[in-house]
Amino acid sequence: MLLATLGRMGTDGWAERLRLSRRLSARTPSTEAHHLAFCDRTGAAIVTVMQRGFDMTMQADPYGLRPRLAVDLLAAAFRRALERWVADPSESGH
Repeated sequence: MLLATLGRMGTDGWAERLRLSRRLSARTPSTEAHHLAFCDRTGAAIVTVMQRGFDMTMQADPYGLRPRLAVDLLAAAFRRALERWVADPSESGH
């Protein structure tokens, strides 16, 4: 689904703007902290939606750590992939 969505995105320069934004963030600790805080809030919201949507019982995992860990692992994988993409000038598109 992600690849299909990326395939439908236009060629209006969004990839270069994202690359420049991530480079700026890497050089600006306060901006990076804002990005990380946003990611954390979004991860918590995703877990809440997952728990409601999939009727996850809290008995086996009373603190909800498993869904949060799954979301955090996906977010970490995305951030590492984004870092590599931003650092590689030969990757011009999505």
